[in-house]
Amino acid sequence: MQTPRNPRKTRKTGKGLGLLVFCVLLVAALIIIGPKEPMRRALNVAADGTPIESYAGLVISEVMSANTSALPDENGRFPDWVEIYNSADHALNLDGVSMSNRPDKVKFIFPAIILQPGERLVIFCDGTNRNQLGQPLHAKFKLSSTRSAVYLFDTAGRVITSLQVPTLNMDEVYALMPGNEYAITEAYTPGYPNTQEGHEAYMASYAVEQGALVINELMAAARSGLRDEDGELSDWIELHNRSDKMIPLSGLFLSDNPQRPSKWPFPEDAYIGPGGYYLVFASGKDRPNPGGYPHTNFSLAAEGETVILANRVGQLLDRVTYETLPADHSYGRIPGTDQWQVYTVATPGAENSELGQALAERYLRTQNPTGVIITELMSSNDSIQAISGQPPSDWVELTNTSDQVHDMSGWGLSDNINWPRKWRFPQGVSIWPGESKIILLDKSKEPGSNAAQLHASFALKRAGGEVMTLSDPDGRVLDRIILPEIPTNISYGRTAGQDGFFYYDVPTPGAPNAQGFAGFAARPEMSIPGGLYQQDFVLTLTAQEGAQVRYTLDGSIPTLTTGHAYQGPIPVNSTCVVRARAFLPGLQPSEPVTATYVMKTYYTMPVVCLTADPDELWNPKTGMYATGEGIDLNQYKYIPFKNPTPTYRTHGKIQRPGYAEMFSIDGSHTYFSQGVTFGLIGQYSLDMPQKSFKVTARARYGDKYFRAALFEDRPFEEYKSFVLRVSGNDCVWTRMADGIQSRLVDKIADTTVVHQAWRPVIVYLNGQYWGHYNLRERVSRYFVAQHEGMTLEEADSITILEANNKAYYGSNAEYKALLEKAKKMSPGTNPDDMQYLEDNIDIDNYFDYMIFEAFFANSDTGNIRYYKVPGGKWRWILFDMDYGLFKSSFNGIGNVLHPKGTGINNAIDNTLIRKILENKDMQHRFLTRFGEIFQQLTTDVMLQQLQECYDLLAPEMMMHFDRWAPLNLKSISSEQPTTVDGCLRYWDTRVERMRDTMRKRPTYCYDQVKAWFKLSDAEMTGYFGPRPDFAPGATTD
Repeated sequence: MQTPRNPRKTRKTGKGLGLLVFCVLLVAALIIIGPKEPMRRALNVAADGTPIESYAGLVISEVMSANTSALPDENGRFPDWVEIYNSADHALNLDGVSMSNRPDKVKFIFPAIILQPGERLVIFCDGTNRNQLGQPLHAKFKLSSTRSAVYLFDTAGRVITSLQVPTLNMDEVYALMPGNEYAITEAYTPGYPNTQEGHEAYMASYAVEQGALVINELMAAARSGLRDEDGELSDWIELHNRSDKMIPLSGLFLSDNPQRPSKWPFPEDAYIGPGGYYLVFASGKDRPNPGGYPHTNFSLAAEGETVILANRVGQLLDRVTYETLPADHSYGRIPGTDQWQVYTVATPGAENSELGQALAERYLRTQNPTGVIITELMSSNDSIQAISGQPPSDWVELTNTSDQVHDMSGWGLSDNINWPRKWRFPQGVSIWPGESKIILLDKSKEPGSNAAQLHASFALKRAGGEVMTLSDPDGRVLDRIILPEIPTNISYGRTAGQDGFFYYDVPTPGAPNAQGFAGFAARPEMSIPGGLYQQDFVLTLTAQEGAQVRYTLDGSIPTLTTGHAYQGPIPVNSTCVVRARAFLPGLQPSEPVTATYVMKTYYTMPVVCLTADPDELWNPKTGMYATGEGIDLNQYKYIPFKNPTPTYRTHGKIQRPGYAEMFSIDGSHTYFSQGVTFGLIGQYSLDMPQKSFKVTARARYGDKYFRAALFEDRPFEEYKSFVLRVSGNDCVWTRMADGIQSRLVDKIADTTVVHQAWRPVIVYLNGQYWGHYNLRERVSRYFVAQHEGMTLEEADSITILEANNKAYYGSNAEYKALLEKAKKMSPGTNPDDMQYLEDNIDIDNYFDYMIFEAFFANSDTGNIRYYKVPGGKWRWILFDMDYGLFKSSFNGIGNVLHPKGTGINNAIDNTLIRKILENKDMQHRFLTRFGEIFQQLTTDVMLQQLQECYDLLAPEMMMHFDRWAPLNLKSISSEQPTTVDGCLRYWDTRVERMRDTMRKRPTYCYDQVKAWFKLSDAEMTGYFGPRPDFAPGATTD
């Protein structure tokens, strides 16, 4: 049996043991957190020098245990804090004094701080231990907002004073108030007397006059210019003092986080002078960088974000939100306003103005150790030979302004500052002092292969927006020019001894630049774009400040002495074309702006508007559409008109500068609206009163392409050119024969024969109704490139020939050699000969082309073009089928295979098709394919397609004939009436004639093929199926 213990003795023993353990732990804690040196007592000194060992007068004067926005620390965070106060009349040495939130454990020891009489000291309580002299103090404990305590200990660990802090709400303090009593208050006063006046003084200490200090400019994706002390490019933020007083920046913050406005504090000694600028690198390096630009602890996102300037208590001084910024562009205030814009030339440390940009350019040049700079360039050149013997192209001139020879091997040249070494100088290129070196920007396929004649792999855009960049072998940008829109045959660059950049009417590649001019007035803006409108409106023209605007209504380009001075809104109540231009002293006139307003008219087709200076159209000696002085078109008996030759025949095909617009049927969509060139096209059709146009997009006058889906049945969204065709010789008949056949070819899904899309439109010329036209793809190298799946930029590699191997684009040498060799071959008996032809000709494509010509019975097969893409075989283009489906009994197969040649007077060489068909296997292949196409293009299919096209044209024919019927000439068509009703009846008659051709053509074609190839009934049935009879309704020939 155990003897029971005395309970009293047990509790006493336990109590004594617990006290012993507590004392041991307390000593251990003091040893652990205390100074490494043996503890000593700190002596305080009275005014007379007498040592004082008391801390009398040291009090806890203010505590905040729920700090959310009252007082940020040096990192922009809002930890709890304690303020102590020397209420004595002598200084107190805090060296070795400690503080804690517990009575039994020291958690923070003060450094050797001398607290002067009346001085206050703030300690942040955030769980970190930072007690470096001269830096903000952080204690290794936190306070609870629901009751806490603060203790001060002397150097011997004795409690100097303590404070029990009650529950506090957000941003409330427990403070020692006048009268020596503690109270809860919202009037926090860290570092100031605990009075209302102290609170106001504290708040005022961080106040900045509203609008005096602003964020003025920022850079989020630097590629050139300002570098930091590490030699690195960095994002940056610029402040501007708009007041006449110095503003201290200590206690202010920058942030890229609206939820944390005090993210980065300015250095303690930072200030910004009256009217001055202050730069900060937003690099994320977080450096005060004395003597240089400080670094924030964040960087900027080029994709856009918000930048905030705030004071210590989180009050917002300024903020800016920006969207995605292009590389090396800044976002800044427009001087004198609170509006912002993107600047192509950043101006760190200077005003966002031309003067600031000049300073920035000077700075950039000081950062270029080589002295090699860009002095001149052209981005749209069709007349200047920058290098003798080379065709005109874009070019750039570099000049060595230093007294040293520089090896340029591996240097970079680019139109993209994000890719500074897009093209690299070849080995062995040097530039001597004072030398100007020319580099052709001609998209060379062998860039940099010749150090003596430099061809870069890219070209420039006339419209500007690129950055011409010169860099060293490491990709560091040495110089750059932000390119504006530069008109054709005008250069852009620097003038020696002058700041800024200039335009030059007379480019001087390889020589010093002459006197330039500052630029062009900005284009005026129209309040309402061109289009189709059903209601009257007033048009307002606006331009830059100080500019005079003049406008015309006849298609001419306004000058200072022509047109009308804009005085106020222009009433628009009938169809017109408005061309406006701005004039500003010291600048060249602006480019004209153009808009056609088609008023109160409903159409069932899209509308295309062409505009040109009337002199380009009607000048008797040179006008595109002019007949000529003293010429009466009724005097001619036959086409083509000659002796005398009308002006339009000698000058009409010359491309003239103009403007083109295209609007959807309901006016809701604008396909394009841009500067162009246009001129007449056609041969015999040139003499018709309504003439066909070729319209070409040119960078010189706007965009180099029409960036629109012009045809619903084509997948293309870019075109170099198009034609507005009156339907050629069919202009006086159906006005749609060629279009119908093109759409029939579309039904043969597996053919590779390229052919033009067809879309009927209404055309206006200089605001005047010009009737129905057929919008067609232009047969050119760009047309071929699209249909072959190539880019438009690759079109120059294509060879196109026409008629009897005449070069249309490129060289005819290869085809001529093929043709001459073929004439001597025997592919019917020699397999090698046949293989040679197959290796060079796309047989399936060639067969389809010939089959279409034969089936449609085109009697004008001289309109022939064929092409070859790099690495490909020869292929054929089907176009200009005005005489297809014209006469049902015309022997189409006999025409294309005639031994003497095809076309009118057998003028076109058809050696290749006849040679290929000497081979029995090829003849079988040809007839098999002919039969496949024949059985798809039935009378019903053709009649249905005709009706679809007829239904598109019919609603517009009355208005069209009202415009043109009185001008019909008997010398062109003796049958065509000159009245509207007569023209409508005649048109219907010609359409019915084509229907009759379609009813009979399959039968005639069947019989003609059978006879030509001497086929039996069984053979024909095998290839073509049963012989079709004339369709119901066919007439008898």
